[in-house]
Amino acid sequence: MNRYLLIVLIVATLYGTPAVQAAPLKVHQVTGPVRSLTERMIQIQKGQDMWQIERRPSSYLPSGIKVGSSVTVEYTMVAVRVARRGKKAGHPKAKQAHRRR
Repeated sequence: MNRYLLIVLIVATLYGTPAVQAAPLKVHQVTGPVRSLTERMIQIQKGQDMWQIERRPSSYLPSGIKVGSSVTVEYTMVAVRVARRGKKAGHPKAKQAHRRR
């Protein structure tokens, strides 16, 4: 029984250390007037650029926000798709060894 308790204690300690935990996502901000607002998206104008940011049901939106309101939106970046680009060049020594044959 004591051995089981010791193992549980060690595992719990390891999961509590920062080295084992994943780093939290960085939160970014954009500030500007609202240009469009729907159930799924908010569009903010930042200088000449238009930023479209997805809204989720869990996203907090204070009452009174409407088109023209100046807001600050906090967001995180999420990868939608990752694609491989081009071929990776082989090791130069491997090519030389192949030519000698």
